Amino acid sequence: MLGSCVTHIFLIKAAELAVPIDALEVDVQAEYDPRAQQPGDGDIPVYPHNFTYEVLIDSPASDEELAHLHAEVERVCPILNLIRNPQPVSGTVVRTRAGAPLV
Repeated sequence: MLGSCVTHIFLIKAAELAVPIDALEVDVQAEYDPRAQQPGDGDIPVYPHNFTYEVLIDSPASDEELAHLHAEVERVCPILNLIRNPQPVSGTVVRTRAGAPLV
């Protein structure tokens, strides 16, 4: 999800800023320990963490143009910013079978 969002925003911002891109690839890494699912391992996060990403780009643009493009991507990428600035999330369960009681 993060990789596709970063890729998408790179392409959008490159078009807006007239930065030519011949090829683009984004590689995302994160840590996840499956032991977190086991009872008694409360100190292990149950979610991916320590995200990193690397952008492989083929472009005739200058280093300054690419740095500006990267800064713009980091400024506006919604998934990247959601990971950096977590938001509260609430959920509900809605029974869809007609006539069934709600719990």
